[in-house]
Amino acid sequence: MLSPDFSSRPSSPELPAPVFSSASTPCSILPVKRPRTTWVWNHMPDPDPQTQYFNKNTGKPEWRCRYCTRRYATTGGTRAIMEHLKTHNIEENSTRETRAINQQASIQNAMDIARENPQKRRRLNESQGESMDPDQLEILYVRWVSACSVSFRMVECPEFRALLFYINKDIDTWLPRSHNTVRDWVVRQYEAQKAKIKASLKRSTTRIHISCDLWSSPNSLAILGIVAHFITGDGELRHVVLALREIDGAHTGENLSPVILDVIVDYGFESNLGFFMMDNASNNDTMMNHLSTRTCITIIWVQS
Repeated sequence: MLSPDFSSRPSSPELPAPVFSSASTPCSILPVKRPRTTWVWNHMPDPDPQTQYFNKNTGKPEWRCRYCTRRYATTGGTRAIMEHLKTHNIEENSTRETRAINQQASIQNAMDIARENPQKRRRLNESQGESMDPDQLEILYVRWVSACSVSFRMVECPEFRALLFYINKDIDTWLPRSHNTVRDWVVRQYEAQKAKIKASLKRSTTRIHISCDLWSSPNSLAILGIVAHFITGDGELRHVVLALREIDGAHTGENLSPVILDVIVDYGFESNLGFFMMDNASNNDTMMNHLSTRTCITIIWVQS
């Protein structure tokens, strides 16, 4: 059953949850796939083993190697992929080798990003500091701070700096001593990554589909998470976190819809919206009703 608005929605409590979309055609119900558990999926470019890649010419799913340019169709099993990974000295139980390769891949990624966004920097002492690249140091330091929830003030801790100085004496040439500078680093890297996401969204070959949910953080803050799903020009299925917004006030649809709309407008794809996927909470119905009055969203009810 399809309905262009909420007024004709049946009142039966046994109806399935609604699906919202800006598309004009009904969606189909796809079978639920099992999560990928085989170890070969951990060696694709995206660290998330559930990421899907598609061949640009055939449209069929494929496996891509993180360490070279080889690709394999996923319809023929994973034996050929396992044999290929052996050429990189990677097997299922090669934990030490895998960890070393993953670390090198992370450093290589930081090098690539640093080349894309070079920064003018001032040396913090008289040393030349030639044993490290300050742009790469910033990227890796920000990743560590973000992944481990490290305080910005850690950079001011004498014991921490003594450890880093022991590892490499050039650290004092490039690592700031103020937490304010570390905060500026985090903001700069955030803006750089946000710009890359915006560019990817513009090059999307599909509509931008949204999933969102509201939950409470460990410190009791109400956080609305918004994720975009789309396929890039090279056939990669991307899942990108667009925002984690704190919600003030009641968790009503009227209060949530401006937050969603602000994120959509900020990333610039309001004219390329696809489906919205959410749970069946009643405030989501109200939220989509409010969004439909402010955007070109058409509401489609799907009944199985």
